Amino acid sequence: DGLLLTGGADMAPELYGDSTLHEATYGVDAERDRFELELFDAVMAQEKPVFGICRGIQVMNVALGGTLIQDVPTQHPGATDVGHRQHERSVPASEPSHQVSALLPDLLPIFDGDSLPVNSFHHQAILEIAPPLCAAATSPDGLVEAVVMRDRRDVFGVQWHPELMFDTHDEHLRPFTLLVNAAAERKLTAAVR
Repeated sequence: DGLLLTGGADMAPELYGDSTLHEATYGVDAERDRFELELFDAVMAQEKPVFGICRGIQVMNVALGGTLIQDVPTQHPGATDVGHRQHERSVPASEPSHQVSALLPDLLPIFDGDSLPVNSFHHQAILEIAPPLCAAATSPDGLVEAVVMRDRRDVFGVQWHPELMFDTHDEHLRPFTLLVNAAAERKLTAAVR
């Protein structure tokens, strides 16, 4: 009824047009890359909702024609010492390490007002956002932290890990609730047709 794309290791750079392999890029699994890209395409063709977490937001972006930063600490212009550390696991996984600023709270209703405290541990991120997507939130150093599809509010992703936060910060259940509700609504609508 819907698709949850989870976190994990890095995607192969050639999938987003990068001919070099950064020394920090790790765990590339061509079979997983191919499977997730094909699965995303199939689910999109069926107009089912999608929620991507960490690697999942990156898979969505690449599948739709976007690119990635292979290594935030060395390739992101805003990666100062403080900016870099905010994307590392510097606190327990269930605790926030920085805020994200909501750019489209109406399109992606998971935020409290204009910001949300999030955990963060990733060394890759969106570089060029795929045209069907728009940035829904950014980190203080300018990285895209959440996306939503322009004409499909039920296709969205986040760069942080809400699955590790909701026990202590219940606002992080919102993206899962959004996915489940969208899947239920779509299923109900399809049954009525």
